[in-house]
Amino acid sequence: MAGLLASSSGVPYKLPIEGNSSGEYETFLPGLTTLGEILGEEGYTNYFMCGSDAVFGGRRAFYEQHGDYVILDYNKAIENAIIPSDYYEYWGMEDEKLYSFARQQLTDIAQNEEPFNFTMLTVDTHHPVGYECNLCQDQYGDQFANSISCASRQVYDFIMWCREQEWYEDTTIVITGDHLSMNNTFWDDIGDYERNVYNCFINVPNGLVPASPKNREFSAIDMFPTILAALDVEIEGNRLGLGTNLFSNEATLPELLGKDQFATDLKLYSNYYFVNFVIE
Repeated sequence: MAGLLASSSGVPYKLPIEGNSSGEYETFLPGLTTLGEILGEEGYTNYFMCGSDAVFGGRRAFYEQHGDYVILDYNKAIENAIIPSDYYEYWGMEDEKLYSFARQQLTDIAQNEEPFNFTMLTVDTHHPVGYECNLCQDQYGDQFANSISCASRQVYDFIMWCREQEWYEDTTIVITGDHLSMNNTFWDDIGDYERNVYNCFINVPNGLVPASPKNREFSAIDMFPTILAALDVEIEGNRLGLGTNLFSNEATLPELLGKDQFATDLKLYSNYYFVNFVIE
């Protein structure tokens, strides 16, 4: 939820609660303005799809209250006969079923005239060792490695399917992680390479290129203005919330402060955050 919040609003997850218990609360940062709300005001219909119960971690509350998203989760997949009523794998349903659900929904959504924002959360590469589905191949003798390879093939096939659709020409696709892999020991042999949240922008407006495409210091917070910029939105000062538009020359806060200081500062209590976002 922290990653989804940061990339959708440019602020960190600082609710005064423990763990993923935000789903137990009726309101989710009511003072916040998010990507879904901005797009909703411009006539977009918002959709959020995941293979688990959307209530977990407060996702349903967040997306319904900030952008009036149509929720397409594990329960909705049962209702739509994508999976049987007694089906349950991993967190609910694996990504193979999720992509099938996504293709079906996007085909229906595209029949409508209004623009759409379709956000989809995959999960097969999640901690601790990933999930091996029927499409996975034993290429590496390691479940986590196999699940990553399989996930790569599935997202590739999905993007290629998108390219064949009539709506693709006018659609920007963003692929990004919600957080780094929590399987820390798997990455012991990558040398001095410093991992960061994966991101890939496809079909952006002509002429829009990142000012510095490699080795930038950034965080999920910077995805918020960057995604809007990829939709051809002009952002005064190239900042929204604490995030920086990565297509610009503007320095991110991790670049200005150093990533360690930035992480430390985010943990500090913020009265502004509490008064303006938490209190209704």
